[in-house]
Amino acid sequence: MKKLIFIMAMLLSQSAYAVNDQMPPTRTITSISTYANMVIVRFTPEYENTQGCTSPNKTRLEFTFDSTKGKEMYAAVLAAAAAKYRVGFGLSGCTGSGSPIAYRVDTYF
Repeated sequence: MKKLIFIMAMLLSQSAYAVNDQMPPTRTITSISTYANMVIVRFTPEYENTQGCTSPNKTRLEFTFDSTKGKEMYAAVLAAAAAKYRVGFGLSGCTGSGSPIAYRVDTYF
């Protein structure tokens, strides 16, 4: 009985966490909106969101300035947009507004 409870707990706990996803480096940044504590990046082409986010917009993601990492990601996004480089993103989870959250920026020359 203890084994059954343990197995059920493990199975149920796995569904509570979003799995990190990798957006291929084929995106071109079309706009960047900067706010006091966050950035919204829009890009083309569309991306099929596997994070389970509720936003119907498939050409946008967000990240925050909560840490130095967010500021470094913002600098990478700005540089990629200015140089017209292709980008990819690492995604993990959703914002309160339903957009995917980026935790990594990949720049391709």
